[in-house]
Amino acid sequence: MKRRQLLKSFAASVGTFTLLPDWANAWTAESIGKPQNLPIVDEAVLSSIASTFIPEGQSEPGAVGLDVDKFLNRLFADCYESSDQEKLNRGIEVLNTNSQKYYNQSFASCTQSQRETILAAMETANEEDGRWFYKTLRSETIRGYVTSQYVMENKYNYQMTHSFYDGCAPL
Repeated sequence: MKRRQLLKSFAASVGTFTLLPDWANAWTAESIGKPQNLPIVDEAVLSSIASTFIPEGQSEPGAVGLDVDKFLNRLFADCYESSDQEKLNRGIEVLNTNSQKYYNQSFASCTQSQRETILAAMETANEEDGRWFYKTLRSETIRGYVTSQYVMENKYNYQMTHSFYDGCAPL
């Protein structure tokens, strides 16, 4: 092997192993931090939406118990375009308006079944933004839940790469 190719491959492998822990870990609430500019008007509404999609179980934590709402807030602040953030804010305003209209209270104050009814109406709305809002929040809530550290370790038995070495493995 030529020396130049050897140095390139060595540098690539060192770079890979240096960056591996940053992207291979499951996320936790402490690891994501708080976004600098919060795009969401009302964090309580975002928490209510997440708990509506994945409620707390008797023995298992739900979306809010695993801080998926904080994950969503960070995701929308850092990974979504400003036009999509505006759609999210408009969707939250529509949720609050509909909950005031039908139940005389804010969306966060509604019961689980009332929130499900309001969100189901958003899913079947004639407006494309309403359907986009529902599908985006549902899929991102599910993604945040299944990629949380608790679910990865306790449900999927996920282990970090290179977490053990068994030198006496039979061949």
